[in-house]
Amino acid sequence: MNEFTHLDNQGHVRMVDVGHKDQTLRTAVAEGIVAMHPDTLARIMDEKSEKKAMS
Repeated sequence: MNEFTHLDNQGHVRMVDVGHKDQTLRTAVAEGIVAMHPDTLARIMDEKSEKKAMS
């Protein structure tokens, strides 16, 4: 397979029909990093930080 089927001639991403493929078991793993000031973490851990609704 030399071409990516999900890219058109201009290199733009496009939808691909995968309805004909056999089902397979797959696993996805994600990882993230949260960076903050040490004082912020201390307030969260001490439950001294006020909870505010996001709008």
